[in-house]
Amino acid sequence: MSAPAAQHLDVTPRPSAIIVFVDIRGFSQWSREIESHESTLSLIQQFQYIIKKNFKWPYLKPLGDGAMLVKEITNHSESSIKSEIDQICKMAIKCEKEFHRLTQKLAREYGNPTSMDLGWGVTRGKVIKQVVGDTTDYLGHNINKASRLCDLARPKGLVIDRDDFIDEPAKYRTQLYQQVKILNKPYLHVPVWVSKEIYEEFQTREHQKETPEVHVAGVCIKETLSSLEILVAQRNAKRKLFPRKWEGCGGQLRYSEMFDAGVIRHYRSEMQIAVSVVSDVPPVVYSINTAQEPVIPGLRFLCKYVGGTAKSANHDEIKWVPLAEFESMSEEDFPPGLKSEAIQLIARYKERQPSS
Repeated sequence: MSAPAAQHLDVTPRPSAIIVFVDIRGFSQWSREIESHESTLSLIQQFQYIIKKNFKWPYLKPLGDGAMLVKEITNHSESSIKSEIDQICKMAIKCEKEFHRLTQKLAREYGNPTSMDLGWGVTRGKVIKQVVGDTTDYLGHNINKASRLCDLARPKGLVIDRDDFIDEPAKYRTQLYQQVKILNKPYLHVPVWVSKEIYEEFQTREHQKETPEVHVAGVCIKETLSSLEILVAQRNAKRKLFPRKWEGCGGQLRYSEMFDAGVIRHYRSEMQIAVSVVSDVPPVVYSINTAQEPVIPGLRFLCKYVGGTAKSANHDEIKWVPLAEFESMSEEDFPPGLKSEAIQLIARYKERQPSS
């Protein structure tokens, strides 16, 4: 590469991170009512102190009556992400309790009730990290997205991007509900977890959307001159559902996402490989049935391996097995129905191949 071409390389760091925005609800009205610049400044300082003390994250950017927090992450395993969002919810509860005590104190001092609360927006993804001297800042569409989610947290409470945090957090003060929030471009419809106060806010019929959970999954094959091999992955022992079972790859379908695009996305993000969906082989219908949980319907597709080396933090082992070996494995080694569904898909594929 020539020297001039090298100068145009973009070497800006783009780490993965969790982004939290928090904002004081009712601040503008309160500041107008008391008409005291010193008191307003004091409230903001105490609010910032509460956030900083409870989160202890390395990056906190004060934004007047709000704040932006960023935590870079390298562990993207299912258990790690679940732990992160649970911790965020616990810290949010602590902040809310301390902020409530602060507003009660202010109400006594000024002789009038206050109606200030906190709203939160949480997302996860790549960010642009800018370092100039001793100053660090974060930019990018995920920062913007977290800010918009925070703006939707009204009258108060929590809005969490459900694409980035699939499992419902277990540590917040209210039950969290599934909704689809309407944002401006480029996000449009965003599936989210929301706290009870937000969920129960009035919505017009045009903005109400059901959010059933639908899954997609794949059975990935690779053909050689002498055999057909299937990619199987063993779920690790810490997985809540089907630990140590062998599977293909799959998960939730995103809002407004086509089935084949969902399968391709899951293989790319979970196993780091590229696949193509075999469109002329009809998928099979399956469902996930667990006690005291809603039934989750799904479609399982046949896929062909395109490229990459399969690896996953959520699996103990990933391997290619010849069809004969796959057929000899016990049904008990797989989640219910998966082995027979895979064999059915491969049989449909062979039926469509030209005879030699």
